[in-house]
Amino acid sequence: MNEKSVVIVIHAWFPNNQKLIDLLQRYLPYPVCYFTLSDKDRNRVWKAGGDSQVKPVVIPGFLLSFLSRDININPTLPWYLLKVKPAVVITKGWGDPGYFIAQRFARKRNVPFITWMCGRDKNVNPSNLLRKISTAIAKKVIKNSRFVFVYGTRAEMNAIDLGAEKEKVIIVKQVVDDTHFDYRYYSLNDTDRILFRKNLGLSDRPLFLCISQLIPRKGIKDLLKAFAILREKGTDIQLLLIGTGPMKSLVQKYSEDYSQHFVWLSSVPYEKIPFYYLISDYFVFPTHFDAWGNVVNESHWAKLPIICSDGAHSSYDLIKYGYSGLIYKAGDITSLAEMMEYAVKHPTEMKKMAENGYNFVRSEWNLKESVKIWSKYIKLAIEENE
Repeated sequence: MNEKSVVIVIHAWFPNNQKLIDLLQRYLPYPVCYFTLSDKDRNRVWKAGGDSQVKPVVIPGFLLSFLSRDININPTLPWYLLKVKPAVVITKGWGDPGYFIAQRFARKRNVPFITWMCGRDKNVNPSNLLRKISTAIAKKVIKNSRFVFVYGTRAEMNAIDLGAEKEKVIIVKQVVDDTHFDYRYYSLNDTDRILFRKNLGLSDRPLFLCISQLIPRKGIKDLLKAFAILREKGTDIQLLLIGTGPMKSLVQKYSEDYSQHFVWLSSVPYEKIPFYYLISDYFVFPTHFDAWGNVVNESHWAKLPIICSDGAHSSYDLIKYGYSGLIYKAGDITSLAEMMEYAVKHPTEMKKMAENGYNFVRSEWNLKESVKIWSKYIKLAIEENE
């Protein structure tokens, strides 16, 4: 490769990142190289690449597990970088050694690099040793970045708190694959929906959907308790939970106890997920913390009413309380149950909120708008350095 390229280095492959990078290639006059430090991500079952325009390249390496976190070691990354001659290097945060390798490579060759970061968990004690180390590293990385690309307003605040100059912090709008989740591209009539539900063991009663990793941080126990509270009150609702993780034995037992009203699927092929949005009446996201929460984007595109905790950073940008969804304080099980009950009793109001959410992502927070921002600042970083 003789011409210089735009290099993006990410921990692992994600479907929404792939669409973003594919569209970015059409907006940029430089070839885009997409490097991942691993071929998989914990608790997620995805098949990388597919028919993508920019093929992801998995950098050879090995995996270390430390305090429930996977850390990828990729000593050959510099060789891959040399081969593609970066004009700019973009790394996803600072959590893997590969990011530091890429950043060091860029600094030594006077190549601008951009840090792409999500939000940070405010619930972590700042005096925690690992948080202190992470904060020190983050401040250094951000200081040396030409720009800091952030998911949304909460991540913007986090970046500034870490020392970033406000004019260098760019909200690039975290997005998903619009067309994959847009309800207009799918067709399910009432008969099809009932049959789909019946095949899952569900009835035509109000159905709440949750798609999540089964880990404590996601608030799954809160959702199960709220569901039980409502069932015991006589509220005739159903729950469909999709996801896997270390809490799966708890969820399995719960599905047995509420077998007539609760269905758990450990995984669903990515291409089939939109259908589960379409057969549901409401989406509920009980997370205690999410650096974003793509399911909020997906719910809006599917025109599915959403109840979301304020632990999801996406709720600050994508949901206006009572207008495009309902928001409650993370961890407040009583409030969660009350909002689920409200949704069942006020379906017309919830549908209107879903319509407003859909109109918002379609007009303002979508793939095309995000790529415009990405391409503008990538070009600026390169042109300044020429």
